[in-house]
Amino acid sequence: MSQIQVPYGDTYQTAWIPDSIPTQVIAPECVPVTTPVEALIEEALEQPIGALKLEELVKPEDQVLVLVNDQTRPGPNRQMAEAVLKRLRRAGVPDRQITFMIATGSHRAPTFCLGAALRPV
Repeated sequence: MSQIQVPYGDTYQTAWIPDSIPTQVIAPECVPVTTPVEALIEEALEQPIGALKLEELVKPEDQVLVLVNDQTRPGPNRQMAEAVLKRLRRAGVPDRQITFMIATGSHRAPTFCLGAALRPV
């Protein structure tokens, strides 16, 4: 019986696979990212793949809904929301016409107010 370990958070999950099942473990090389996350977000917003820039998609009279991940999804959620809000403002969309919705799926409601946290940007 073969044993494999799959990274899970700060530890591993272990599975035992019968020898009768052919297995292959592929371990891709992880290259460390040294570019600051804000620069990566800015680059992605400046050069979207297969789409117009956000500023080219919206007009000042638009009502805009921005969906963001909940706190259970790892990622630079705050930095991404701030960058999107900055670009919406640059496009002339007033704050009163911008709504952020937190996509919780089946998770509990958030314990913080993202909108209030973003206002000072």
